[in-house]
Amino acid sequence: MRFPDKQRSPHEAGHRAHAGRLGASRDYTMEAALYLAAVAMEAAQAQLEAWARLTDEPHWAVVDAADLLDAARAALEGSR
Repeated sequence: MRFPDKQRSPHEAGHRAHAGRLGASRDYTMEAALYLAAVAMEAAQAQLEAWARLTDEPHWAVVDAADLLDAARAALEGSR
C-alpha cells in the first residue's frame, strides 16, 4: 500500500512514522518499550503494596524494593 505523499508505507519504513510533509520521523518502538516498562512497574508496585498490607510491619526487603521501584519510575518519567 502506497501513500500519496510518502515514499514508503509505515510497515516498510521499519516502524517509523513521518509527520505530514515535514518529514520529521519518530521511532515508536522506544515509546512502546517505555510504556511496557511502566506497566510492569505498576504491576510490581501493586504486588508489593498488597504484600506489605498483609502484615503490620513489612519486611525490609519489601520496603527497599518499593523504594527502588519509586526511583525507577521517577527515572522513567524523566526519560519521556
